Amino acid sequence: MGFSGKKWIGVDTEVCAEAGGAAVCAVSQLAHFRPGGARVAMSIPMDSVFFEKIEIPNMDWTAAEKVVAGKFDLKLPVPIEKCLVYMRPVRSSHEPLFLAFAVTREAFKAHLSAFRAATGCDPEAVFPSADALADACVSYLGGGTSSAFLLHAAAEKWTLVAVADGVLSGVVTLPAGDAIAAMRNAKILSMRFQTPPTRFLVSGTCAAELAKTLASAPNAMRCDVEEVPDSANFLAAALARRGALRESEGGFRHGNLEHPARVRRIVRACALLGLLPTALALAACVFAAMSYTRSSTHLAKWNAFLDHAAARVANGPLPQHGRAAAERAKGLLDWRNPAIASFAAPSPLKALPAIFEAASTRGISFSSIDYEGQALAITGHGAVEADVEVLRQAVEKADFAFDATVEKRGDGIAFSVTLTARKGGEP
Repeated sequence: MGFSGKKWIGVDTEVCAEAGGAAVCAVSQLAHFRPGGARVAMSIPMDSVFFEKIEIPNMDWTAAEKVVAGKFDLKLPVPIEKCLVYMRPVRSSHEPLFLAFAVTREAFKAHLSAFRAATGCDPEAVFPSADALADACVSYLGGGTSSAFLLHAAAEKWTLVAVADGVLSGVVTLPAGDAIAAMRNAKILSMRFQTPPTRFLVSGTCAAELAKTLASAPNAMRCDVEEVPDSANFLAAALARRGALRESEGGFRHGNLEHPARVRRIVRACALLGLLPTALALAACVFAAMSYTRSSTHLAKWNAFLDHAAARVANGPLPQHGRAAAERAKGLLDWRNPAIASFAAPSPLKALPAIFEAASTRGISFSSIDYEGQALAITGHGAVEADVEVLRQAVEKADFAFDATVEKRGDGIAFSVTLTARKGGEP
């Protein structure tokens, strides 16, 4: 069965599948359907991933997002600068709650190289396996039960996931074939539950035989063991579903502008932005002509059209309405036009992805970003002067000149940096 060009494909170690298992193929056939790796999601096994569930009480979400990276850094056994980090907010919780995952850059490159060698594709998204499995478990349980165990039994290793109140609570990687260890670790994980779960789900290529083994073994936890439908494709379909969610944005490859598929989408979006000013100008002219009429119904309709067009340009609703919204959106486009040109000419704007990635690992916040001529000026706040040095290294790797001023304050430092293109011969 063929794959749709618009749908995501999840890749397990042995199988590829769309969300829901609508289409399935062997890993060796993936390059035939997606030779460039567009909308392809892979997973990294949890024995290579650091996981923490981080709660930040007595803060709103905006403030919590600024400090969560620092709290995660304190829990990691390696410096966060040596890791790729993927954080996902759990919006359903009353207090700010984040699922934080990190993988060292060396381990990430090793898994990515192995994937490319096996499939011939460069995946657009990379997720920790437990993140996709936990989401698929919650989706399978539905609204009636929000706590359960899920044991994904692959040929090489098993992954035991604990879901409490609809949120990933714990994960253990086990050697394949050790059912006793799986039950023992499940009993230990059950101590994190206020009410112990009564369901034990099994997925993976070995799920059918394992479910029978666990169901016939002495069960101290008194859980009902069941095999999930389409168990062999469960992880692959879960990865496809996770890749399709906009909030994921590539997982560990968040902001991965180097991937050709993402570059093509950005170019198409920029082309659309280039056409929208004409549409906004025509709509503004129609609005001016209709302003002389007394038809409030028509005026309201065109106001709604302008609001919708302006919101598409601004990536969200604007406080202005009607013609004022169109003018405001046009002003935003005036700022974005240099970004469109940056695809063809060297520009400090190309360093922004590296700056944002470096800032996310240090808890740096930006106050303003101004681009004029060939200079990019950024102001913001950090905790220590070393934060500015991290930005400097990110900019110099992008081959741009960097100038910074730092001012110490009671709550940290305030900085102002300027990025410019290097002149010929400049080191």
